[in-house]
Amino acid sequence: MDLDFSEADEAFRAEVRAWPADRVPATPLPSLESAEGFAAHRSWEAELSADRWSVVSWPEEYGGRGASILHWLIFEEEYFAAGAPGRVSQNGINLLAPTLFEHGTADPQPGTAAYTAAKAGLLALTKALALEWAPEVRVNHITTGLIRTESAASVYGADAGASVAGVIPMERMAVPADVARACLFLASDLAGYVNGADLAVHGGGEFPARYLSAKSAGERE
Repeated sequence: MDLDFSEADEAFRAEVRAWPADRVPATPLPSLESAEGFAAHRSWEAELSADRWSVVSWPEEYGGRGASILHWLIFEEEYFAAGAPGRVSQNGINLLAPTLFEHGTADPQPGTAAYTAAKAGLLALTKALALEWAPEVRVNHITTGLIRTESAASVYGADAGASVAGVIPMERMAVPADVARACLFLASDLAGYVNGADLAVHGGGEFPARYLSAKSAGERE
């Protein structure tokens, strides 16, 4: 097994090492616990982001460099060896953002920013607790879709949700029993090795609006 760094690895290391050479502040930034220090660290983060060094492992379309895990480790090694400032928002970098990359949607709904962030936080928390509490306790997450309940009946219109069901691949909304069965499965011995998972109980999600529009137009022809 060859454990030496490749020429590409060393070239990346040289690029990383060169960047902070004339940029790292001569004196340490003020403490993050102060307003002045927090502002100074945010300015430093903006400088990193401008040259796509903020999180090198993020996809390029999100401001990263699409770097491999090895290159990310090289960056971390060289960054801190250069005496660069401590990072801000580590929870966002290592937990929230990766969760949004994996589970986020390209078609966000207006007015759901806080809800989306909270859901992403729950998914990240699930994975973290699954690591911390195993093997004594398994921790899993259930992502549900639209659920037809008595208290929500008025939300789905006079047809009791029939029109809403048209956007769901399973052609019906979920009922509480669907979620209950998923919970029973995860709590049973059948899921004895399932840990840190996100179980989708949403009937396949929702058809994109553009698909439904095209389908409707085709049916009218």
